[in-house]
Amino acid sequence: MFGTIRKHQNWLWAVIITVIIISFVVFFGPDVGGVGSAGGDEWYEENIPGERYNGAQREAIIGLLLNQFTRRLEDLPGVDLDGDGTNDLSRVDFETRSRLRLLDQIAAQKIEVNDETVVRRIKAMQQFASRTGEYEPEAYKGFIQNLGRYRLGEDDFHRYVQHDLATMHLAELSGLAGRLSPSRLAEPVFRRQHEQIATEALFFPSTNFTTAVTNFATLPQFYTNQGALYREPEKRILGHIAFANSNFLTTADARLTNLTSQVDEIFKRVNPSQFKDANGTAMTTNAIKQLIREDFRKAQAFELARARANAFGEKLFDSQEPLKATNLWKTATGDTNAPTIEVVTLAEYEVTARFQLAGASAARPFRLTADEPITEPLMGSDGIHFFALLGTEPSRLPPFEKIAGKSLDDVKKHFVETQSRELARTSGRGVHTALTNAFAQGKDFATACAAAKVKPEALPAFSSDTDTLPALVGRADLSELLTAAASLTAGKTSAFIEGQNGGFILHLKSRSPVAAEKLKEELPKFVETYRRFAERAAAQDWFRKQEEDLVKQLRAELSAAKGAGKARAQ
Repeated sequence: MFGTIRKHQNWLWAVIITVIIISFVVFFGPDVGGVGSAGGDEWYEENIPGERYNGAQREAIIGLLLNQFTRRLEDLPGVDLDGDGTNDLSRVDFETRSRLRLLDQIAAQKIEVNDETVVRRIKAMQQFASRTGEYEPEAYKGFIQNLGRYRLGEDDFHRYVQHDLATMHLAELSGLAGRLSPSRLAEPVFRRQHEQIATEALFFPSTNFTTAVTNFATLPQFYTNQGALYREPEKRILGHIAFANSNFLTTADARLTNLTSQVDEIFKRVNPSQFKDANGTAMTTNAIKQLIREDFRKAQAFELARARANAFGEKLFDSQEPLKATNLWKTATGDTNAPTIEVVTLAEYEVTARFQLAGASAARPFRLTADEPITEPLMGSDGIHFFALLGTEPSRLPPFEKIAGKSLDDVKKHFVETQSRELARTSGRGVHTALTNAFAQGKDFATACAAAKVKPEALPAFSSDTDTLPALVGRADLSELLTAAASLTAGKTSAFIEGQNGGFILHLKSRSPVAAEKLKEELPKFVETYRRFAERAAAQDWFRKQEEDLVKQLRAELSAAKGAGKARAQ
């Protein structure tokens, strides 16, 4: 079965349903397989005792399911160790080895976490809290039951929590240097950040030069020079068939015979205050139940659509090789229940919005070739889709003479913006040259500006931690102003700073130290913030170093395995 598509193994996942009925209904579903070894002579399992590896792997899987918000571990991206574009390790394998390194660190530091602490941590976890924030035993029991679907048990989860707490302690130890950072290190930083800077500026906004752009004789050449902005992208001519969820809602309703009781059971476990309508108003009980009901209906409809799409796919890919795009029509003709096939011509960026596809699925129709002309079933939020490659329309730049209406108006607008910005910059560079010459003659900033017939503007005082400065809106970027000010001393003037809106010249009048009252009042809090930041930075550096060391180790193992001919082909 699936003769041609077996070469790629792209759709044997069978379009697993991923509709999640409100995030609180399940922690994760039953779609992930077992947790056994990848099997065989895997290079990355050499010299690691099986029991130790499997134990770390079980913890890694729990961590991935809890923290990666995935219901299928195989959907997580793999790890390319040698940068050749292929995955040398699955994400589970990589996280397992990472877990092993942490366990080694925990053992080396002799960190122990008792059962009472583990229980307190579990009871404080949000996943097991009621709507009032209290520990909910039934939620915990349901979670443990779900673990059984992955051949994991309560002991595995307790061990995962125990080692996670130990890892948190490792992070605390690694951040100890930051926590002990003395205030004498923080105070200079505080003083620099709150130093008040007084400046004057000359602005050259492009909007001041818009009316000066009157000659459009070079517009055709501008259009050609900027052709990359106006080219029509490559398009694909595609045959498309969709098994839409909406076509299965009626059947879904007939199957959901106990829907009311299911909705009532879910409602008991939610916090109604978290549900708001489009206006931010709290939803009524009936509205919340209706929302839950619709999610149940959509999930059931999706499952029905998935089953029909799988049956269609079996017929489609079981056809005689070589597989051709026309097989899509042949299969649909032989299936009386198949939806209608449409022919569409689209650019790649249009696929997502048109068919509610995302990520790799949205890009898949544009990866089709003559040898692989039909996609595997692609899951969208509205159903399951198949695409067949019929042809390609190459990217092209329409002749200038053929553009009109809004397209021509857009080109003219862009032309005016570009020309006015260049006029502004030319003016700014000219003024800066005049100021430089005046400074060489011993003139001060005010006198030099008067000679150049420009009037500087005094800006409100600011500091390096200023996050808004209304005087700059539409004329300069705050980060550019702060960068320019940082390089100046009192009495000095910057070069002309080009910006998206034209540019500016900055003159620094003075720097005033932070007020004594402000220093006394705010420094203690800043010191604590500085220590927390340093602590987090130290902990992050430690964890980053662990991962870097792991990658180096795995690269060395992979290289050695390849040299010995032991590496498994991916």
